[in-house]
Amino acid sequence: MLLVLVGTLFNRFGDLNYPVLYYDHPSIVESVSYTGHVSKNGGFHFLALGDYLWESMFLVFLILLLILVLSNFLSIFLKNTFTIYIATIAIFTVGYVVSTQILEDYSYLSPFTYLDIPKVVNGELTMVLNQPGIQVKTGCIVLIVSTVIVLITGYLSFYLKTRTHRPLKIGRSKDLSNKF
Repeated sequence: MLLVLVGTLFNRFGDLNYPVLYYDHPSIVESVSYTGHVSKNGGFHFLALGDYLWESMFLVFLILLLILVLSNFLSIFLKNTFTIYIATIAIFTVGYVVSTQILEDYSYLSPFTYLDIPKVVNGELTMVLNQPGIQVKTGCIVLIVSTVIVLITGYLSFYLKTRTHRPLKIGRSKDLSNKF
C-alpha cells in the first residue's frame, strides 16, 4: 500500500510500471546472463509495480487456499471451531519460526516461509536467509503441492474415519407373504 501511495505522489496514479526494488542473491549476480545492477553484497534490479502486485495477490490466494484446506483437515479431528482456529494459527506460527530460524537450509521447501509475502516478492527474504531458492515461482509450486498433500491426506482421513465408524448395513429380505 505504501508503494502505491508513493507512486501516486511522485508519478501519476495508476502507473503499474512504477519501479520496485528487487534484491538479487549473490549466486544469481555471479551468473553470466545477469542483467541487473551489481552492488557490494549482491545485486538488484527493478520490478514493475504491476508485477509486484500480481505476484503478491497470487501468493495471498495460494496461502489462503492452504489455510482453508488445513482448517478443513483439522476439522476432521477437532470439533470446536475456536480450537480449529487456534490450532491453525499455531501451526502456521510455529511453521514460520521453524522454517526461517531453525531449518534455514531447507526454508525454500517450506510453505510457511512464503507467509512473509512482501519480503518474498521483493527478494529480501532470499538475502536474509541466504537462500537463492526462495522465489515467487518456487513459492507457488511449494504452496500448491502442500495444499494438494493436505487435501489428499484430509480426504483419506475423512474416508477412513467415516468408514470405520459407519455401522455395517445388512440388507433386509422382503417378506412377500404379507403382500398377498
